[in-house]
Amino acid sequence: MISPSLTPPLSPEGRGRLAGRCALVAGLLLVCGCGATPRDRVERALYLDLERVVAAREQSEWTIDRLDVESVAATAMRSTCQTSAAHRERLERWLDARILAEGGPAREAWLRAGRDEDAIEDLLRLERIRAVLRYAHDHADADCPFWLEPDEDFRGLHQNTERLVVLLESAGGAQMVVRSGEAAFGGTGGGRVMPGWGLSSTLTLATGLEIAGAGAFPRNDDGTRSLEASISAAIPVLLRYSRSTQMLDVEVAFTTRSPLDDILDLRPGFRLLAGFGFSTLHIGAFTPGAVLFVGYEMLPAFQGEPTAHVIRAGTRFGLTWDP
Repeated sequence: MISPSLTPPLSPEGRGRLAGRCALVAGLLLVCGCGATPRDRVERALYLDLERVVAAREQSEWTIDRLDVESVAATAMRSTCQTSAAHRERLERWLDARILAEGGPAREAWLRAGRDEDAIEDLLRLERIRAVLRYAHDHADADCPFWLEPDEDFRGLHQNTERLVVLLESAGGAQMVVRSGEAAFGGTGGGRVMPGWGLSSTLTLATGLEIAGAGAFPRNDDGTRSLEASISAAIPVLLRYSRSTQMLDVEVAFTTRSPLDDILDLRPGFRLLAGFGFSTLHIGAFTPGAVLFVGYEMLPAFQGEPTAHVIRAGTRFGLTWDP
């Protein structure tokens, strides 16, 4: 029965430590990609879709189980209708076992935790997913449209599993450029197009081309500051971990930068970046999302120019397009 429910320039050693930490984060992402989900491919895809639907509703507050289940039912059934009754029943049994393993039912766990709702957040979500699944299962025969037939190769609607996708993103933020011990502050903005492939239900690997403009205000010989504008290009390689409505990015990029008045004067470099953000449910062929990022770029000494260290933080907004 379903219950309701501003840093100095980095030394070579420091750069090595930073690269090592980014590699560690990437490793953790790979581990996270193998978290507690059903083993069967179709049941895992359905579970992750329903988890995302519930999480999106929770962001606007889940209060009355019956009303909230009904409010997400149409979205949930777009996924549920594409799975067989047998898959849905096995997923419900898996959810029952997960709820017990997590100390459920949620009400009993809440009482044991001294009525602390934060302590049962994960358990509540599991019970809500089960409630949505049961509602969709009970209404599938009567309500599923004829063109949404069960698919034994169902990969989920809100995931990139074994799919070609294209990331379309714009970015903007602040930056600090450090050369010869002198720091200059400014900003940057640009956009990029990155084809990618869904390695699994949670991991996407993408690469492409990025173009951006940047400006900073370095100190002149007379002690004043003036705008130094540049244009940059990059080939980023992005590993994105997505679960529920959350995203975690690790990225390395090969970069070039040139003065705005001489764009053929290319200066090579590399960049490391990490980001955390959120995405919405799939809307048509697109999934909107936003990411807060922080990154480090090094431009080695080149043609008489000293080594430059760039520390950048900002936001990216974009769409994941599933063609």
